[in-house]
Amino acid sequence: MKYDLYIQDQNDPNTTYLFEAIIAQLAKRKVTEWRGIYAFATGQGVKNLFNDPDVIQFLGHGDVSVLVGLDAVTDVSALDNLRDLAAKHARF
Repeated sequence: MKYDLYIQDQNDPNTTYLFEAIIAQLAKRKVTEWRGIYAFATGQGVKNLFNDPDVIQFLGHGDVSVLVGLDAVTDVSALDNLRDLAAKHARF
């Protein structure tokens, strides 16, 4: 099993953004599990990520588990979107 850790630094011109890292890993098609720990989530961020074609394809065969912090940034629409994904995908 391989794990990758990404830390975004908007001041680093070579940083890898989380969205890019997730899509790149899922596009490899060999990934069977996606575990994510996120400090916060927004409804728009969840929508953008889970509407990506590579992510949609992954949801058809892979296991997804996310842990999202509940702070001032996390909004109700993010939690609603995650709840809806869990109801729609048995492996989420």
